[in-house]
Amino acid sequence: MFIIGNFLIALGKALAIGIKVYIFLVILSAVSSWFTVDPFHPLIRFLRGTTEPVFSRVRRFIPPIGFVDISPLFILLILYFLLEFLPPTLIKTGISLQR
Repeated sequence: MFIIGNFLIALGKALAIGIKVYIFLVILSAVSSWFTVDPFHPLIRFLRGTTEPVFSRVRRFIPPIGFVDISPLFILLILYFLLEFLPPTLIKTGISLQR
């Protein structure tokens, strides 16, 4: 069972890193929307390509308030919840299986 435990620990740590990277991308995308940027710049295209599908799904349920789009805030709240819940759960389950 220690192999499954090690796998769950590694999966939890990798998931935490992935969520933190996506949080960083959401913040960068939101900040870049405040400024006039070249939409064809490779970095901006990457940011929009990775975050816009999630933003558009959230915008279906939470429309913009005036000119303010709060979908990044809502996504950040969900990501922070997932960061505090999923990785520790996987890691603690993995530790309990190692014994």
